[in-house]
Amino acid sequence: MPILSKSIMLVLAALPLAAQQATQPDVQSTSAPVLTIDGKRFRDLNRNGKLDPYEDWRLTSAARARDLVGRMTLDEKVGAAVHGTAPMAGGPMASAPAYDTVAAAAIILTRNVNSLITRMSIAPFRPADFPPITPAGSIPDILSSYR
Repeated sequence: MPILSKSIMLVLAALPLAAQQATQPDVQSTSAPVLTIDGKRFRDLNRNGKLDPYEDWRLTSAARARDLVGRMTLDEKVGAAVHGTAPMAGGPMASAPAYDTVAAAAIILTRNVNSLITRMSIAPFRPADFPPITPAGSIPDILSSYR
């Protein structure tokens, strides 16, 4: 095999390795701790103080997804595959558009559904204008009662 062909083959073989040398993304977090390992930053999403494969941005998406799905319970997998309807205060025929955040918390925490669809017929920019409907107590207090 000519020298040039061998050189090209070496370069082509090294391409996947070069693709894996990801540059440090801008890692910011408002709730999960940030780990610094070998000068690189990672979100510690499960707060266990160590870098798990699904938290390692240097790995491929397939490797990260495989690791994360392997850690999920069957209920969590089913919940990720289901899209529930965000419950409205007063029921589906209510006249005032507002979410029932207590009922939504119950769906999220007891059924593991983590994606909700809105059925309110209002302009897309408006939902953020409505305050959540909650009984006395804060949202963390309400959510903790379902755990």
